Amino acid sequence: GSSQCNSVYNPEGIVDYNCNPVNQDGSDSEYFIGNSTNVPLDTWDFDTIWSDQNGEYPVLQTGDGEPTYEISNCSELQGMNNDLDGDYELVDDIDCSATANWDEGQGFLPIASGHMEGFTGTLDGNGYTISNLFINRPDLYYVGLFESLNGTQVASFNLVNANITGGQVVGGVVAMAYGAGIFDINVSNSTVTSVISYNGMEAGTGGIAGSLFADGEGMYGMAEDSFQGSVNGGYNVGGLVGIMGYNALFDSYAQADVTGEAFVGGLVGNAGFDYIVNSYA
Repeated sequence: GSSQCNSVYNPEGIVDYNCNPVNQDGSDSEYFIGNSTNVPLDTWDFDTIWSDQNGEYPVLQTGDGEPTYEISNCSELQGMNNDLDGDYELVDDIDCSATANWDEGQGFLPIASGHMEGFTGTLDGNGYTISNLFINRPDLYYVGLFESLNGTQVASFNLVNANITGGQVVGGVVAMAYGAGIFDINVSNSTVTSVISYNGMEAGTGGIAGSLFADGEGMYGMAEDSFQGSVNGGYNVGGLVGIMGYNALFDSYAQADVTGEAFVGGLVGNAGFDYIVNSYA
């Protein structure tokens, strides 16, 4: 059989990613291809309970009726760039050692890089660990695992042995966060560096977040986060956050070697109109 859409062949049939699953002879498939269930397709509730994951298998819908995508390796983590408002969860520890050789040595491309709206989906780490993430993009502004978070939240994962270098506005987890929640994230044995010194209002370098600001519609902030390692930059350099405004930081700490030119702090480099509670460096 053949298809006019992008397809993956397997012994059971063709998974037609853009249209419908079909059998090798071209007839409609009555069952999920590659799935062990023998329940016919027409008995699944795709309106309120299940979503069809590319014809291969059903996944439970989230509260907004969209599936939660499972991330089990570093390539899938990088693939979050393909859907910046999707809901994601880690389902295993992820070793990103290979990123040291990606893109001619530049490494991982920050999620939402080049997209002004930023990442607006969610990421639930389920307590898993991302290790050995490598980013070396000294000519790029806004560098981190995420370039930017906008009105959303990421939570519950560890980032271990990360080496992240960018031009300016650099963070271990996120470079720039607007109205975002960063909860229960622990970064350890990691280095975060910005190489361009600029005393700008939103230019910061931090172990977790480079810049953290409210968006005028709500205030998420940070809670139960930690950083252990080194942070290096120019202006607004902090062990946890480089610069923050109209935001909140609770129950968090940094154990970091922090170096910079001005507005340098063990916890936060530069803060204005913020709540900082039970947090230390």
